[in-house]
Amino acid sequence: MANRKVKYIGVFVILLSLLAIGCQSADKRSNKANELCGFLKSIDETSITIDEVEYITPKNSQRMKELNLTEEDLLSGYYIYNLEEKTKEYLLTSDTVYNFIDWGRNFTDSDDPEKVNISTTDINDFIQYINTYTNSQPNMPFFFEIDGENVVSITEKR
Repeated sequence: MANRKVKYIGVFVILLSLLAIGCQSADKRSNKANELCGFLKSIDETSITIDEVEYITPKNSQRMKELNLTEEDLLSGYYIYNLEEKTKEYLLTSDTVYNFIDWGRNFTDSDDPEKVNISTTDINDFIQYINTYTNSQPNMPFFFEIDGENVVSITEKR
């Protein structure tokens, strides 16, 4: 009888250990970076404020149905849905990567389309790029990779 109790206790301990490991993995997954799309509202050397939007493409057919969108609504290949402007501030770090398209050739003089894609961790280069827009307000959304309150990367897409 005592031997059986030891076996049950052993099995119970193993199950608890597996459960704890499973919870730890789930916690690690929930801390991974989150991707979102939004308009840049303001930026400085330490933070960025964005208005998150929904970027809908033809791949999002279910969402298109929910919003009564047709292919004609996606003339540029996407539709930006923003029910209300709601801004949120995130932190920029020395590791934040800024990926943008040098439309005005301010960072390269190459006509090669591949060389106008700039990738840098220099916040001042990115701010200089943003300042090329009227009122420093690009009228297209950026794609953000967020980890907690920190921005991992900011990407401008064609």
